[in-house]
Amino acid sequence: MKVRGYLKGKGKLGNIVCSTVAGETIARDYNPEVANPNTEGQVDQRARFKLMSQLSSIMAPVIAIPKQKNQSSRNLFVKKNIGTTVYDGVQAAINLNKVQLTNGVSNIDVIGCDRSSHETCSCYYNGHDLIGMVGMVYCIFEKDDAGNLSLLDSAVVTENTQDGDWGAELKYSAKEIVVYGYALLGDSDKAKAAFGNLDAPTAESVAKLIVSSSVAASTIKTTQTKGFTMAVGVEDGEWSEDDGKVRLTVTVTGPGTADGSGRYEVGERVICTATPNTGMEFVGWYRNGSQVATTLTYQFDIMADTTIEARFRQPAARHNVTATVNPTGSGTISGTGSFEEGSNCTVVATAASGYRFKEWQKNGAQVSTAASYTFAVMEDVALVAIFEVAPSGFSNITNDGNAWNSNLQSVKYLKVAGSYAGEATVASMILSTQKPAVGSTHTYDPASQAAFISDIVNGSFETTRTNISSEDTPDTYWLTVGTVSGNVYTVVEVYDYSIKSDYTIN
Repeated sequence: MKVRGYLKGKGKLGNIVCSTVAGETIARDYNPEVANPNTEGQVDQRARFKLMSQLSSIMAPVIAIPKQKNQSSRNLFVKKNIGTTVYDGVQAAINLNKVQLTNGVSNIDVIGCDRSSHETCSCYYNGHDLIGMVGMVYCIFEKDDAGNLSLLDSAVVTENTQDGDWGAELKYSAKEIVVYGYALLGDSDKAKAAFGNLDAPTAESVAKLIVSSSVAASTIKTTQTKGFTMAVGVEDGEWSEDDGKVRLTVTVTGPGTADGSGRYEVGERVICTATPNTGMEFVGWYRNGSQVATTLTYQFDIMADTTIEARFRQPAARHNVTATVNPTGSGTISGTGSFEEGSNCTVVATAASGYRFKEWQKNGAQVSTAASYTFAVMEDVALVAIFEVAPSGFSNITNDGNAWNSNLQSVKYLKVAGSYAGEATVASMILSTQKPAVGSTHTYDPASQAAFISDIVNGSFETTRTNISSEDTPDTYWLTVGTVSGNVYTVVEVYDYSIKSDYTIN
């Protein structure tokens, strides 16, 4: 039987948490009084010792190992049984079949338990009487759904029955149980007298008797222990198994089957296979409530009694998300497909050259104006990505507040404003007798040309109002837009009309 190391709280076995050391996460035993371990060896040692310490607290009523000098019975119990624990880097575990509650060795033949009557747990010794055998003590520990072990019942047998099985009837439990049997060896008359004189012959009192007076008085020469576990659903003829193997239990939740259960050598590679029912789907393999694999076949090296759960489920409903582009060729769409009901879908619209995204429509109604649209899929959805021709070039161009849609003459002031849609980032008035060529470059000096330059912000620009004059030949100005790199201005587009300033200031 495996006692998992992830459980917390009084009466539970184990307390394993995760720790990050040098960037690597490892499982470790938690103890707030001691600094975190930083080697795998320390983690292994502390996990196993802590688990044994907790087990000693649970089984304290029936531990029959006498105190020695300054060492308590519990400490001696831990030292005696530390070898029955393992730590595989994921969990600490105890093989309860191997745990010894006394100083004796585990060489009694077999003990068993029959609970097929659903009324009692019938414990019995099914072996040859040992030399000097004067009694049997049975203890049943029950494991609840939360992982707690607790002493359910105990019995002392001082007379062999007619069948020769030293039998006893104990309380019934359909849960997972741990059964222990003590074979009491000693002077028959003295031992029987001692046990017979007990007012309430319980396992606890016999354990105390073994530890104290009887041992000291040599009434009981030694004891031997044999233990085993009965899983839920096992009702009859469960025998102690002392072959050194560990047990793998594969359980199933949901519509499917799984195999792999059995007994294996420690360290043996085991293979578990899951098969979902027709039309169903496999969720994954779970160990101690955590998912360890999602493939139908799961392999691992078994180090201790282990329970693996295969989970299946009915597939969630799925819905299709489709999308089209309007007008055709104006853009592309990504993110469509088949989705589980309730999951999120994100569709992204990308405009083609000369277009810009306008909106997403569903059933003719606008559902989003963002190019990236996320929504929960609850039904089949057909979307339409609406694009529109991207505006380009100049619009609403004015000079000093007056419309400018032709070549202007005798202008006294320059204050050019308007809108521009395109790749340019700067608007600039260039003095030139000829219309500047697209792609031509000019020295960019914001300090001396500040009045004739404006950044294009949100598609709009406006130069500073400036007084201009000419004495002999009119100056010709052209509105251009372009980009700036360092002190070089490159013309991207030129407005069709010019401004001439032949106005002379007197």
